[in-house]
Amino acid sequence: MTDLILKDEHARLRSLLDYKILDTPVAREYDEAVFLASYICETPIAVISLIDAQRQWFKAKVGLSITETPREISLCAHAIQQSELFVVPDALADPRFKANPLVLEDPKIRFYAGMPLITPDGAAIGTVCVIDRVPRELSETQQNALRVLSHQVMTLLELGRTQEKLAGITASSLEREHALRQSEQFKARIIESSTDCIKVLDLEGRLLSMNAGGMAALEICDFMPVKNASWIDFWSGQDRETAAMAVESARQGKTARFNGYFPLTQSHKPAWWDVVVSPILNEDGNPEKLLAVSRDITERKQAEGSLRAVTEATAAVTGIEFFRSLTECLAATLGVRYAFTAECTNSSNTEVSTLAYWGGNQFLDNVTFPLKGTPCEKVIGGEVCFYPRDTWHLFPEDKPLKELGIESYLGVPISGGSGKILGHIAVLDDREMKLGSHQVLILKTFAVRAAAELERKRAEEALRLSYAELERLKNKIQAEHLYLQEEIQSGSNFQEIVGSSEKMQKMFRNIDRVARTDSTVLITGETGTGKELVARAIHHVSNRKERPLIVVNCGALPAGLIESELFGHEKGAFTGATARRKGRFELADGGTIFLDEVGELPLETQSKLLRILQEQEFERIGGTDTLHVNVRVITATNRNLEESIRNGAFRSDLFYRLNIFPISLPPLRERREDLPGLTAYLLSKFSKRTGKRVTGISQEVMKEFMAYDWPGNVRELANILERAVILCDDNVLRPENISLLKSASKSTPSSGDEVVQLQESERREIIKALTKTNWVVGGPNGAAKLLGLNRTTLIAKMKKLSIQKEDGSNKSVPIAG
Repeated sequence: MTDLILKDEHARLRSLLDYKILDTPVAREYDEAVFLASYICETPIAVISLIDAQRQWFKAKVGLSITETPREISLCAHAIQQSELFVVPDALADPRFKANPLVLEDPKIRFYAGMPLITPDGAAIGTVCVIDRVPRELSETQQNALRVLSHQVMTLLELGRTQEKLAGITASSLEREHALRQSEQFKARIIESSTDCIKVLDLEGRLLSMNAGGMAALEICDFMPVKNASWIDFWSGQDRETAAMAVESARQGKTARFNGYFPLTQSHKPAWWDVVVSPILNEDGNPEKLLAVSRDITERKQAEGSLRAVTEATAAVTGIEFFRSLTECLAATLGVRYAFTAECTNSSNTEVSTLAYWGGNQFLDNVTFPLKGTPCEKVIGGEVCFYPRDTWHLFPEDKPLKELGIESYLGVPISGGSGKILGHIAVLDDREMKLGSHQVLILKTFAVRAAAELERKRAEEALRLSYAELERLKNKIQAEHLYLQEEIQSGSNFQEIVGSSEKMQKMFRNIDRVARTDSTVLITGETGTGKELVARAIHHVSNRKERPLIVVNCGALPAGLIESELFGHEKGAFTGATARRKGRFELADGGTIFLDEVGELPLETQSKLLRILQEQEFERIGGTDTLHVNVRVITATNRNLEESIRNGAFRSDLFYRLNIFPISLPPLRERREDLPGLTAYLLSKFSKRTGKRVTGISQEVMKEFMAYDWPGNVRELANILERAVILCDDNVLRPENISLLKSASKSTPSSGDEVVQLQESERREIIKALTKTNWVVGGPNGAAKLLGLNRTTLIAKMKKLSIQKEDGSNKSVPIAG
């Protein structure tokens, strides 16, 4: 445990013992603090822990049965070594605590966050901490709440110590008074001038004398009629029995004390008294007479009653109902016409809004008003302000004061846990207000309670906003997840770009140059050269790699749906739009969007794409709100866009925006030196996928590969190899496994008959795959997966080649998937 002993440990322990809090009974205010910590931080366990030399002791706890633990296993012993919030996200993953019995056994701590309780002299005597049984983090709002609660608990400890010291001072003062009363030298002068009621009784409790101050306090004009009367009979009810017992105790040489009720003799005003009865000893040390001293505690009793009334009225309510109940009770208790509780509405504290406003016998409408020129201005500055009369004359700029005829005003600031002024409580009257100490005490007491409620209200609002933001992010992530699931289901042909030829190395250098910029890239090349792989490579090297890459095949989307896919639509925008849908540009916000076959976009869509490139903004179909996005655009085409511009099928201004950094992919026939490496890579990939051990390719097959012109480029090579691996029963591919290569032309088709032959061959292969998959197109077991194609690409080929499933009656039926 030596590593947990602080350098100033002796001073820290002295400071802890000075609070006299260890092993004291439970107290409601501390229980409320841990309950609030558990509620705000959403943890099952919350504790106020105090650390002495050997143990940690829990003053208050929620969700925990034990009351103390040895100090050497306490996480709080680590927390008090910090000056700030100490957080352990996962105790099992933390080398300091993974073997701790509190982690491995009950209460099985996984998450811990503790804020030190730091005294005014800088000693950390304990913590306010929250505990969970699962790993987690605290939000910034929850961290701040824990700091505030630590400050409030420290304030409670300071208050308790202050009260203890005051009680000691009070007891010491009473003892000195008693000593002075026994001094003959000061007896007459002190007794006569004291405002306490001081009476000398005989041993039977009969009145022998009374000081002048006491007679004035009791409104007794002449002492003679009550002289020799029984002092016990002055009291009534239970107080009479208590007075008799006090006299008996004093006769036995002891001192007795009680509080009793005795109204004034003339005005009959109610009055409460704190009474001390003690013996007056003779020279032998035996009681000779009795001394009864009564002090007027009426104001204190009234304050206690007022506090009790307001506390009971506000104990069961929170939020706005708390402030309404508090304001109404304060007005009634203090006997004033107006009262309000207000909070600051801006960071500069120059304006407030009332949370509850009582006037006369009803609640008035809440108001917002600037503080300048009002009596509230100094209160929000941190002062207690009292104006007993002429208030509306003192603040002529405050017109409502004159309209309401406000004569008197008392305001108390509401200070948060960090000392920041949150608002204030004010009571006002149309008569002069006589200020008693209990009035300020009541307002100050409930200003502390109002501060806690205001901070709770603000914390709840912050939590509500956080939940709303979390919900928004959750919806966005779900939309992105849905898109990515679609991408995963559709699959991609390759994971890497393979090539060591000079043309490919030059392309790699261009990818590296442009990737870390946000410039628009136009990728050109024949079908099957790997344009999407280049787009993915650019994205994964870019600064946007942590955000999504959204892929859109413009050629596979029907013209009527392409705008909805790209820009999204509102509910009811068109027939079938049953819900709002986010477009691909919205999903790509912060990331990259790849528009494949961009040359297929309709002209109307081209103009909207141009606007996004220029302004980064668009509207959903059927919507009026302009959405702003931060998206990098990469496009690809196998068309000659310059020729499309001349034919009027593509906008020249859009072309110039897309063609900022062009990357041209060479066809496979122009980089035949890459064939061995590509073949080896693809062979390994398809062998793993099919679970076969095809490790090589014969020289005859490679020779034919090198001689072939590959009109379908890398995609054609991949399709041939995947099919060959499926058909191969050996660990080496041989010419008999390359069925498509045998039926295909060794050069690019040059006549119409050859094109037809190729189409028929392709048609047979597609139908063969569809038959094998029971005409399921998409998904992990679909024909598109078997053929190495995207689902949308296969559907486009099926439409082009007029492939439809036939049922038993020769009628066309829909295709699954």
